[in-house]
Amino acid sequence: PPQAAPASVAPAFTPAAAATAAVVASVPASSDVLVFRARGESWVRVLDAKNVVAFQKTLAAGETAAVSGNLPLAVTVGRDDEVDVQVRGAPFDLTKVSTSNVARFAVK
Repeated sequence: PPQAAPASVAPAFTPAAAATAAVVASVPASSDVLVFRARGESWVRVLDAKNVVAFQKTLAAGETAAVSGNLPLAVTVGRDDEVDVQVRGAPFDLTKVSTSNVARFAVK
């Protein structure tokens, strides 16, 4: 089972945050939609279409994680300056969806 990020580190994900998140182009749900590559410690949480946690983990430096699930996916990345993200194999710029070093975006 996925490990929960410490409550003191991971802010609660709210529907309002999902509503204001950036939207990425539609992708098929059958493939690994997201790939996270940590350059330093960071936490990642991905909620699926039913608001169920599809992935949640604190990534260590050098760790890679691939995620898929029922779209749309709501993604939150903490310490986003320490993570490279790919959406459907293409690099995704977290700086455009980041506030206070936490990135939030949706994949539809």
